[in-house]
Amino acid sequence: MMKRTSLLTIVALLGAGLASACAAETGQTKDTKAEKPADSPSVAVIEDDVWLPWRFEPLVWEDSAQVHYRQNEEKAAANELKKAESWLKFAASHSLPESKKALQAAESDLASLSADLEQGNLVKATRLNYALARADNALAQWHYFRARAALGQMEETAAATDLRTAARYLQHAADSARYEYGPDTTTFFEDMDEYGRAVDEGTTIEPNFLTSHLTALEHEIQKMATTLDEAVKKDKA
Repeated sequence: MMKRTSLLTIVALLGAGLASACAAETGQTKDTKAEKPADSPSVAVIEDDVWLPWRFEPLVWEDSAQVHYRQNEEKAAANELKKAESWLKFAASHSLPESKKALQAAESDLASLSADLEQGNLVKATRLNYALARADNALAQWHYFRARAALGQMEETAAATDLRTAARYLQHAADSARYEYGPDTTTFFEDMDEYGRAVDEGTTIEPNFLTSHLTALEHEIQKMATTLDEAVKKDKA
C-alpha cells in the first residue's frame, strides 16, 4: 500500500508561546510537494506517519487544563483549553458533514469556557468535565468517520489507526464525565488498542474484523453523546 500524504496546517496555539503542527488528509496518494497557497503562509505536505504522533496531544492539553483548574490557576487552564479549541477547529475544517456539527459545538463550548476562566468568572467543575467529554466524543466521532472512509478505500492500516484513536478519545470522554463502562465495553477498548501493536508490527488486519469494530464504536459514540446530553441538562437544572 502506498504511503498517503497529508496537508500540514500549522495551527497557532495560544499559551506559553506554543505552536502545534496539525495535519489533514488531501485525499491524494502522490509523494509530491504541493504548491503553497498564496494566502497560507505555513503549509507543507508530509506523510501520515509524521502527523500521527500529534493525534493524542489534545488529551494532554485537556488533562493539563484539569490540573490547572484544580489548582485555581484559571488563566493557565484557559490557555490549555485554547490549544484544544485549535485542534477541534482544525478537525472541523477537515471533517465530513456528519462530524462537523459536533466538532464545532465542542469548539464553541471550550471557547466559552476558556473565556470565563480568563475573566475570573465562576466555572463549575462539572461544566469543565462535560465540556471536555463532549470534545473527546466529537473527536472520537471524527476519527470514526475517517476510519470508515479508509476502510471503504481498502486502506486497512489507516482504518485501524483511526479506530484505535477514536477508542482512546471515547475512553477519555468517559473519564472526564466520570462515566464507568461495563466490562464488555472495557474489553472492546482493549481490543481496539491492540490495533496499535498490529500496525507497528505490520500485521494484516482483516476488513471484516474492522467492520465489526466500526459498528460497535458507532454505537458507543452515540451512547456517550446521549449520556452527556442528559448529564448536561441535569447539571443546568
